[in-house]
Amino acid sequence: MKYLFIDDHDIESIDNLARQLHQPEKFPGNVVLRPEHRWENCGIQIRTVPAWDPEAERFTMIYLASAEGPHAEVTLDQTGAPAGGESFYCYAVSDDGVNWEKPFLNLHEYAMPYWNGVPIGGANNILPSARGMLLGPIYDPHAADERSRFKGLAYGGQLEPLISPDALHWERPGWQPLPSADESHLTLDVERKRFIATVADRMAARFT
Repeated sequence: MKYLFIDDHDIESIDNLARQLHQPEKFPGNVVLRPEHRWENCGIQIRTVPAWDPEAERFTMIYLASAEGPHAEVTLDQTGAPAGGESFYCYAVSDDGVNWEKPFLNLHEYAMPYWNGVPIGGANNILPSARGMLLGPIYDPHAADERSRFKGLAYGGQLEPLISPDALHWERPGWQPLPSADESHLTLDVERKRFIATVADRMAARFT
């Protein structure tokens, strides 16, 4: 196990030694998740860190993709973004957290065709049941019910809990939503077996 001596908290004394903190370097292969498909052609946004799935032995990520929309003519708004665009919540997996795959899931019928006019249909990685997911997924090793192995929060004016057995098929269990008007975060305290949502109005909640 590696230990980083970034301060003197666990050091009793120092003799003839000097601490040197090295400047971190960006991974030369960045960006690790690139727009590749038509439903991603206006950009990708990642809100939370990937979840490690110990059962599948890989990382799982749900990210937000945006596209220009189903209309033949594309018009831009005052920011330069396509007016009337669409957004999708998409699925990706990785063995190392650097190289990502976007498996086609056949869970959503995408209306737009490929560049050659062939319908895309279900050949995409869009997750319709994860619509609105702002935070997650997080793998819950203590979940009593297999259908809630993964957890997350969806935003639609407030944060609403989502659960899933596989990070692919999501449902709303009807738990109490959280008010949130701005940036928020979801973390898991593994030792205390507690999910903590930190929201703009400083409220916290626990999945039970």
